[in-house]
Amino acid sequence: MSPSETVPPTEKPAISGRDVSYHETQAGIAARDAAADSGGDPAQLRALVGAAAAEDGPKTITIGRIMPLLKKLPLRGDDLLVALCLMLYSKVFGADPRQQLALSTEEEGIQRYQAIAALALIYTQPDTAYDLLDHAADADISKEDAAGWARDFRREALSFAGDFGPREVEIIGNHVIALARRQTAAEDTPGK
Repeated sequence: MSPSETVPPTEKPAISGRDVSYHETQAGIAARDAAADSGGDPAQLRALVGAAAAEDGPKTITIGRIMPLLKKLPLRGDDLLVALCLMLYSKVFGADPRQQLALSTEEEGIQRYQAIAALALIYTQPDTAYDLLDHAADADISKEDAAGWARDFRREALSFAGDFGPREVEIIGNHVIALARRQTAAEDTPGK
């Protein structure tokens, strides 16, 4: 083929904006999962949390959606800070507190109550929960110090949830279920 001859362009399929968004989201989810599996860089996570806390942007209010309250504090959804708290809790205590809600035997009941208290603190006061869990998970401190931070987290959570009755436990359980349903619905919807 001589240089003066042109090669006809190959036909490429058109990709809609929705398809692009879907593929970008899938790539982001894969990157997030890979970072979580590797543990992520704690300094970067702290910087990200610090930037989110320092942001003075307007607070979002969704009209028509009732925000559940626990001890007059709103229960947050699965935002970045809550997700980081849940990840750190699993790292520090070796279990996901959302899964511990289903425990029923007497011994498991203690774990269940600790999970309820932890979830209550994480969903209502994630700044405090993150600070305590971040120190407890810090690989640069001694095991004794890390255990002390883990005890401080448990103490703070149990102090907050110490007077919970069946109604508060139901609120936490319903909140966890609602978030799980929303996440499942989002995963099952193409393009999201």
